[in-house]
Amino acid sequence: MLRPLRRELLDRAYDVFARYRSHRIKGCECCASPEFLAELNGPPRELSPSSASGFGISVMATVGNEISFKRLLPRLLELDAESPPFMWKGRLDELLLRARFKRWPTDEYEVVAACLEEAAFDDVLNAECFDDQLFDRLTEALLERFGVMLDGAAVAPRWYALLICELGTKLESREPLVSVAVDWVLARADTNRLERAFFESNSAWDQQIFSSALQVLEWFT
Repeated sequence: MLRPLRRELLDRAYDVFARYRSHRIKGCECCASPEFLAELNGPPRELSPSSASGFGISVMATVGNEISFKRLLPRLLELDAESPPFMWKGRLDELLLRARFKRWPTDEYEVVAACLEEAAFDDVLNAECFDDQLFDRLTEALLERFGVMLDGAAVAPRWYALLICELGTKLESREPLVSVAVDWVLARADTNRLERAFFESNSAWDQQIFSSALQVLEWFT
């Protein structure tokens, strides 16, 4: 089952990319059957994993173009989030780079970047061990993945706020991993920094995250 925040982001992606719903996807007759194209042009939420896989392999090559990719991108992101992972997990990054998604309209870029960040965040939550080195590596990976040159001070508040919010859903858990995670967060939490990030942010979404994180810290302490 997906975390509520990740589900909310995927639903937002469906809303943002609904503007491409009327686009008709076309393909090479030798590579795309009428049945396959009919499914690609149907409701994105109903696209099967097998057809999504075939689309991911051929889109922007023998089937469709960048607009076609945008039309079905929310479903690809959704399948990438499910467990077991989508059969071509990792291919999505390659397609996004090819489509130069960092140049897309702001609302499209932001929702995709947020979905990717949540995917990386799930990798942390599902890790078998929980330590400083894991977060250090992941922060570097996020910066590289998004192609944004930010220093640690710029990326840390939102990242740790997301972690705090997630831990807040597990306050009643007796899992040893959760206890270690809570200790890790408390040792590094800076309430003043999160408050500044809240007031300095121009994003209502980020402000909600910072506000929730501050509430969770009150429960912890």
